[in-house]
Amino acid sequence: MKKVTPKVEKRKRAESAIVVSSSESSGSDDESLKFLSSEVQQALMLQEEEERNSLSQSSEDLDSFDHAPTPKDDSFTLVKNSTETSPVTKNNTNHKKEKNLATKTATIEPQNTVEDKTKNNNNNNNNKQQTKHNNKNKNISTKNGHKMPNSRYYINVNSEEMDITNSVATKILHVTHTLRPHIQYISLLYSFTKVTKQYICSASNDGSVAISEFINKKLSVVVKFLAHKENLITSFSWSHDHEYLLTCSLDHTVKLWQPYARKKINTYYLGVRLLSVAFNPLNTNQFLVGDIEGNLHLYNVSNSKAQILRKENCSITALSMTNDGDLFVGCSNGNVVIWKYVPTKGQFIYQTSKSLYKKEINIFYCYERLHLALVKTKDKMHLASIPDFQIIHTFTHPQSSVYLCGAFASNGRVIVAGAEDGSLSFYSLTGTLLKHMTNAEAITAVAFSNDGFNLVTSSSTGKLSLWMVVGQNFSM
Repeated sequence: MKKVTPKVEKRKRAESAIVVSSSESSGSDDESLKFLSSEVQQALMLQEEEERNSLSQSSEDLDSFDHAPTPKDDSFTLVKNSTETSPVTKNNTNHKKEKNLATKTATIEPQNTVEDKTKNNNNNNNNKQQTKHNNKNKNISTKNGHKMPNSRYYINVNSEEMDITNSVATKILHVTHTLRPHIQYISLLYSFTKVTKQYICSASNDGSVAISEFINKKLSVVVKFLAHKENLITSFSWSHDHEYLLTCSLDHTVKLWQPYARKKINTYYLGVRLLSVAFNPLNTNQFLVGDIEGNLHLYNVSNSKAQILRKENCSITALSMTNDGDLFVGCSNGNVVIWKYVPTKGQFIYQTSKSLYKKEINIFYCYERLHLALVKTKDKMHLASIPDFQIIHTFTHPQSSVYLCGAFASNGRVIVAGAEDGSLSFYSLTGTLLKHMTNAEAITAVAFSNDGFNLVTSSSTGKLSLWMVVGQNFSM
């Protein structure tokens, strides 16, 4: 005979009491009513206790479902179009919907059956498999640990960029020091680090070059020289070790300098107005020059030998070369010509020519780690992927002014653009305007210090302004 526990016996008495109470007439004596009322109360208490246990078990199942591992993206997420939701967002939305549905079900039917628990376990397993699938897909479009922008993709905002967006919006910038190393329009700025010191190099329409050092929240000129007498400097380029500097001008010459020794090494005369120059970072014995007639010249530093790689049907207005050997040639008709340098052969190989922009390309600002470039045309600023140079975003001034210059922050995730009306605009990589500030003079060039704490702007009157960031720097 099966042994009956006191708890089961008590439950049976309660259930029988409920049945009896439902069949009893209203004329039952008081003591019977009191007894039945007590048993009914105990039965209800037992039922409520079972409901609480059931709800608790359901809540534990939901918690385990909600805390399933999700992909941890420490970079940007690449998605196919702006209307498509990322897999992580879809999973989180499904979690919330299923949680709400499960909560309603638990309220109506508190007792979970074996079939329900099996379904919950299957959901957990499916969620884990989806997570693994997302993590696998996350690494598809990568190279050397960096996201590879593609013409079919754009960079999506993730939680990390939202943090950057919020921090930039709350940053306070103010001018701590001004300096006037030139007397005319400053057209070029370049920031670099040598040993442990940080410098900013500026070039002006008066033909002068100045190198200033960041010292105690101030700029101090350490080297200044007249590179091209009474002729504006159209372009300059530093060697990879920052020991040598190339300058070119409308006076038909390229000059090679050793600035810290205050020494001119050589002058190369081409007999035509020159608009752009670039060192080969993979072979510092070579440099390239673009002229107003569309010739792309390749020079040997040591023996001054030159050759014309190609003649375009328009002026070559911008040159930029990456450490991967990609050479980008910008033209006055908006075309971008792409070359590839092969170190084993010591040669440049033509790749392709693309008609991407309708206006003259003034300059490239490349950020190689993220395979991105800012392309400054005559009246607009574009963010493009490299090496294919597909436009990701075009920046439009919020007050209809014209952007004259731009730069990446040292972390590559914030872009600053200086405008003709003297304003500074800070953007995320998706084109979100993070901050907009006004200034007294037109901003002709802009550059961040390598540590991210300083921002330098230049004006048409030859003045440099040093901006300090209050709080976290732009590299955080």
